[in-house]
Amino acid sequence: MNQKMGIWIDQSRASLVSVNEQGTTLRTINSPIESRERKPGEGKEFGRFGHQYMDHEKKQINKKIHQKNEFLKDVMQECHSAEELVVFGPAEMKTELRKAIEKDKELALKLKSVLNAEKMTDNQLKAWVKDYFKTGA
Repeated sequence: MNQKMGIWIDQSRASLVSVNEQGTTLRTINSPIESRERKPGEGKEFGRFGHQYMDHEKKQINKKIHQKNEFLKDVMQECHSAEELVVFGPAEMKTELRKAIEKDKELALKLKSVLNAEKMTDNQLKAWVKDYFKTGA
């Protein structure tokens, strides 16, 4: 089966559009990345202990990196069934996905291009992917 896949991705979700002989399907994977986490009682950005300051920023950054890596791993698991891939989206997450795909030798051969694209409706996503693979870009 000749399955081609387009992945529209940003920090909040990934929409995977599969195109094959039977038609077009759309699957959405929601991202676990928290853009801003507010803790009850949060006031200062640091706590003071004598001459030492405690900063929670590093812990939050590490948590966000872990969430991003889990999200990209979930998206990449869905890509193994495709023969050709195109990644597109509005933000830096598409380049993060490209870097992750390039580390996987099998998926790196399937990746055709990474393109800029604005936010789209589900029908626009399906039409964009169909048109991309029809023209053989």
